[in-house]
Amino acid sequence: NEGDSVLIIDDLVATGGTASAASKLVEISKGSVAGFIFVINLFDLGGSDYLINKGYKVENLLEFPGHWSFSFYNPINNIYYINQNTVKHEH
Repeated sequence: NEGDSVLIIDDLVATGGTASAASKLVEISKGSVAGFIFVINLFDLGGSDYLINKGYKVENLLEFPGHWSFSFYNPINNIYYINQNTVKHEH
């Protein structure tokens, strides 16, 4: 409703695009955004910082990197797989 102050709560913020679109919908409806609360912030994708730089209040419950690294050791052939690289482990 016009004049309402809206707290936007979402499970995840990555780049901030979806949250920014939600804020535009609130503002088009003549409301104001009180702030954002996210369960997970993928901090290296910059969405939380993007919203803060636009002047919004932002709270995040958990912080995780958005670009995960993957590693696996195969004891049968004594090889580590790190991201997309293969590293032979010598004893």
